[in-house]
Amino acid sequence: MINKVSPLSSLSPQPSLVAQNVKSQAFSSLQPGQLLQGLVTEYQGGGQAVLKTSLGQIAVQTDASLVKGQVLQLEVLSTSPQIEFGLKQDPLQTQLRTRSSFIGRSMDLGPLMQLLQKS
Repeated sequence: MINKVSPLSSLSPQPSLVAQNVKSQAFSSLQPGQLLQGLVTEYQGGGQAVLKTSLGQIAVQTDASLVKGQVLQLEVLSTSPQIEFGLKQDPLQTQLRTRSSFIGRSMDLGPLMQLLQKS
């Protein structure tokens, strides 16, 4: 008897970001399934981050590990009762985003890989 194995993508849920105290009316036009790009401008402990998007800045709570300067591809998962984004991840970048030790500091290789993919 052969058992089916679930694909790896179904084993690990997509990281999510939940908007906090949205004041800009621009975000009210978002629809589930819509894609949006965000730049991490601030990242504090406890999963608090601020993203700069084409619609303006937005504070989010997340379970994802983010780095200031990181560019995110976001998918709107829901808009009610709050705006929730899914983090779309490129499998190669996900593998290479692991931290490496460099001169006693932790360094994220994700932004470097994004630059290399553009060239």
